[in-house]
Amino acid sequence: MLQPCPPCHPGLGLAPFVENGFGILASESVGVISTRGCNPAPDRPRLMLCAAAVSAFPLPDGSECKLCPSDWLLHGDKCYWLSKESQVWVKSQEDCLEKGSQMLVIRTQKEMVKCKGGFKQEFIRNTTQERYLVWTGLTVKPPGRQWVWVDGSNLNLSLFPVKGSAEGSSCGVIKGDRIQSETCGGEYRWICQKEAALFTGGRRDPQL
Repeated sequence: MLQPCPPCHPGLGLAPFVENGFGILASESVGVISTRGCNPAPDRPRLMLCAAAVSAFPLPDGSECKLCPSDWLLHGDKCYWLSKESQVWVKSQEDCLEKGSQMLVIRTQKEMVKCKGGFKQEFIRNTTQERYLVWTGLTVKPPGRQWVWVDGSNLNLSLFPVKGSAEGSSCGVIKGDRIQSETCGGEYRWICQKEAALFTGGRRDPQL
C-alpha cells in the first residue's frame, strides 16, 4: 500500500517538492505548500514513489495533488517561475507568454498581507530575499494613465498605492511588500505565473 507523502513540517502542514522522471515537481497539497526549511532527504524514496504514483495511479476519493513544471514553484493554486537574468518589461512579458503563462498579478490585499492569510508577499520576499526589484505584470495604459495588470484588470490604488509617478513609459516592480513605478526600459528580473495542474480522483487538469 502506498504511504502518504511525508510532510516536512507536520505541525504546519508543509510538504516539499520532488522532481520525478517526468520532469514534474510534485507535492501533497495540504495547507500551505513551501520548500523553505525542508529537508526531504530521509524520506526521498517515499517522495519519489509519491511523485510517480500521481502519474501511474488514481488518487483516493476526496484527495488532490497540484503539480508544476520542472523549475517552477508551487504556491497556493499557482505555479511561479523566477528568472535568473534581467530584461526590460516587454521582453519579460514575451518570455512569460512563451512559457504559456503571464507575469505576476496581485489582485487582492489578501494576497499581499501575510497576517490575513495571503501568501505572495512571503513568497516574493523569500524568493528575491529583498535584494533586487522584480517586474510584475503591471503597466500604465494611455490615455488615462491608469495602472493595469496584464490580465486586463485595473490596479486598486486604495489597496496598493504605487510609489512613483504613472507615466506612459512606467511599469510596476515589487520588492518585499512594496509596489513602485520604474521605467519600462529598465532591466530587472521577473516572475511568471500560471495555474497548477490539479490531480483529483484519478483525473487532472490537462494544462501544465
